[in-house]
Amino acid sequence: MSKTLDSSGKKLAFLQKFLDQNPDLGIENLDLQAADISEQFQWKGLSRQRKEVLEQLRGYQRLLKINPAQEQQTLMYLLQEGIHSALQIAALPLPRFIEMYGGAFGGDAEAATVYYQRAAAIRSRILLEYMAIKQGHEPHVRSSRVKTGA
Repeated sequence: MSKTLDSSGKKLAFLQKFLDQNPDLGIENLDLQAADISEQFQWKGLSRQRKEVLEQLRGYQRLLKINPAQEQQTLMYLLQEGIHSALQIAALPLPRFIEMYGGAFGGDAEAATVYYQRAAAIRSRILLEYMAIKQGHEPHVRSSRVKTGA
C-alpha cells in the first residue's frame, strides 16, 4: 500500500514554492505563531496564499521537529497525506503507520520505525506535561499548599 510523493500534486505546491524561495529558512527554530513572522520571508507570487502557506509551514515544522535530519520529500509526503504532527503519528499502531506511510521513507521500515518512535516520545512528553499542569490545578493541590504570610 505504499505510495510515492505526488510531486505534481497541487495541495502543497504553494508550500514547495515558498520553501524554494526561502532556502535558508531555519524553520525548526522559528516562532511561526508570532504576528510579524510572515514579513521575514520571500512571498513572490504567494501573497494571496500567505495564510494557507503559514498553516502548512507549521505542520511541516512539527514534522521536522520529530527528526530534524529528515528529508524534505518525506515531510512533504506526510503532509500531503494529511499527517502534520507527532500526536497523529503516535495515535496509530506502528504496523499501521508503516503500512500507510512507509512510502514516505522509501519503503525503509527501519527508518519509518525510528521516526514513529521519535513521534511517540514527543507524544509521551506532551502528555506528561499536560498531566502535570492539569494535576497542579486540582482542588486538593491548592488546599495542601503551605501558606506563608504575616
